[in-house]
Amino acid sequence: MVQWEEEKHPRDDDGKFTSGGGTPAEKERLRIMGIDAEENTNLTAEEQKLKSMGINIDKLESQVDKVLNGTYKDSHITLCDKTPQVLQDIGIPDKPFVITSKHTYLTINSEGKFKGVNDHYHGLGKKTFLQIPALLQKPILVFKNHYANNEIIAVVNAIDNNKNLVIVPIKMDAIGSQNHIMIDVNLVKSIYGKNNLQNYIDKNVKDEDVLLIQNKKIRSLNS
Repeated sequence: MVQWEEEKHPRDDDGKFTSGGGTPAEKERLRIMGIDAEENTNLTAEEQKLKSMGINIDKLESQVDKVLNGTYKDSHITLCDKTPQVLQDIGIPDKPFVITSKHTYLTINSEGKFKGVNDHYHGLGKKTFLQIPALLQKPILVFKNHYANNEIIAVVNAIDNNKNLVIVPIKMDAIGSQNHIMIDVNLVKSIYGKNNLQNYIDKNVKDEDVLLIQNKKIRSLNS
């Protein structure tokens, strides 16, 4: 039986997963994938690497800044222009990944202008938010959402302020806006740290729901 056992996957001092101790090779891999990009002095090579993944970090940051200052006019922002290859390999359609501007605001901030009963702030911060497209290139775990058709949940190597691992629910074959034009997309419904992730997986994720563990394909979406 395929099982996810969190305690068997080592973390670094910040609570993020590592290959076993935060080796220089692992740190270099993370840097190239777009993490801690502000510390990288060779942006040309990094930008080319991200571009090949369909990630335009400058455009994304510009959209995020406009969302945060209230000047963004579109309903969605684009996280990446194409589906990460590792997700295509398990059957996720190759479409842009988008998230609503409202959920962008709620994901980044701890409080703000939205006051509805269903408006949940996650406080991940801008830096972590901007890392999500690169982190989706190599998720820790991907499984079917047992309670929603045509939806998966990816666990990525980021943590919230409480050191909970971050999950990314994704609805496939949705409709979203890109440059004010409605198109077919994969819709990121939210991004947040999940309390008691291991307990949630133990109770809600069946063996046949697991699609990928640590970049290793377990089964295809429709198998």
